[in-house]
Amino acid sequence: MTSAGLSAGCGSAGRPPGDYLFKDKSGGTWWIIFHQFPTDDPHTPRCHGDVLACSESHEELIHVRVLAADVSRNEADAAFRDNKPSNYEEAEKLPHRSAPGQKPH
Repeated sequence: MTSAGLSAGCGSAGRPPGDYLFKDKSGGTWWIIFHQFPTDDPHTPRCHGDVLACSESHEELIHVRVLAADVSRNEADAAFRDNKPSNYEEAEKLPHRSAPGQKPH
């Protein structure tokens, strides 16, 4: 796993420069992960899935937000590699390509 992309393999986490958690403007911390669809071959960079933001656990409560749905791992990696977000808000605004008909956040 490197800061050059979201994942080294399907299901891996993104990494901001110097850390593994993205801080939001309120000081909360988030993991940004690529979660592949179970029907896709995990050994191909063309696997599809969702880019999810998962909050750090607080009393066993974890919030999960979908940042992009039905995107390829290559597209998600490229968005992180090309834009290098340093916080949650920057990661949330990345230009992930989405499936036709998906509405932006």
